[in-house]
Amino acid sequence: MVTFAPGECLFRQGEVGHEFLILAAGRARVQRIQADGQREIAEVGPGALLGELSLLTDAPRANTVTALDHVSAFAGDEKAFERLLDVEPVRHHFALTAAERLARMAEPVETTLRNGVTVQIRPLLPQDRSAYLDALGRLSQESLRNRFFTPGQPPASVIDYLLDIDYARHFAWVVTDPANREHPGVGVARYVNSDDSPPDYAELAMGIADEFQGQGLGTILMGALGVAARASGFTRLGGEVLSDNRGMRRLFDKAGAEWLIDEPGVVRTDVAVDRVIELIDPELAARLERSIHNMGIATSIALT
Repeated sequence: MVTFAPGECLFRQGEVGHEFLILAAGRARVQRIQADGQREIAEVGPGALLGELSLLTDAPRANTVTALDHVSAFAGDEKAFERLLDVEPVRHHFALTAAERLARMAEPVETTLRNGVTVQIRPLLPQDRSAYLDALGRLSQESLRNRFFTPGQPPASVIDYLLDIDYARHFAWVVTDPANREHPGVGVARYVNSDDSPPDYAELAMGIADEFQGQGLGTILMGALGVAARASGFTRLGGEVLSDNRGMRRLFDKAGAEWLIDEPGVVRTDVAVDRVIELIDPELAARLERSIHNMGIATSIALT
C-alpha cells in the first residue's frame, strides 16, 4: 500500500511507467498538458485503475495524476499486473478499462467523400450516446428498416446494447462531420462476435445518415470494420441482410459474397476479412490501423 498527500503527484506525464495503481481511498485528478494549455481528463476515486497503459504499451505516461485529498492505493509492477490478469473477472475488467481508454486516445482518421465533405472516423465511445440518438432520429423509415429490420426506432435496451462496447468482440466506428456542430453524427458501423459465433467470425452492421448515402461511405466503413476485425484476430465478417436492401448487398458483393436464404425476406453471407480491407485505399487502411494499433494489445487480453 502506498499513500499520497493532497497535491502530491501519483504519476507524471512523459515519465516511463513501471507500475500501476488501484485506488483504495481518496480522490485524484487526471490531467494532460498540451501545447495550448492543461486539460483535465477526469476525477477518479476508489477502485480506479491507473497507470496500466504504460505497462501495456511500454510508452511514457500520457497524463499527470495528482491527489486531491489523502490517497491510498495498491501498487504493483508488470509481474503483479500479469498475475492479476490470471483472474478472469479482473482480467475482463482491466481489459475493458484499458481498451476504452485506448479508444479515447485513438486519433480520428479523416477522409473525403464523393460529395467533397471531409469526415472523421474514430472508435465509438459511451459518451457518444446523445449524438447517436440524434443520428438515429434523423434516419428515414427505410434506413431504419434496413438497419433494424423494422421502420421504428429501437428501444432503449437495444441502444444500451449498441453502446456497450468492449472493443474486442464488439467494436464500432463512428463517423462525424466536424463542420456540422448541430448534427455531427454521420454514421456508425460495428461488428459483434456473439457467444454462439465461431471464434474467428463476427457479424457486421452499419447505419448511415440518409443525406450521406451514395457517397462511398458504406464502402469505407466496411473496409474500416475489416481493419478493426483483423486487429482483434477475426478472419471472416458476415451478416443478415434484407433481401431488398440492395445497397448492403452490393457492399458484400464487392468482397465476393455468396448468399444463402436465411428466412423469408432475409439473406445471409460471410466474406474474408482480407477481401473486405481491400475495398478501401491501402493508405486509408494503414491510417485506420495506426489509429487503433495499441487497442489490439488490450483487446488481445480480453480474447485470451
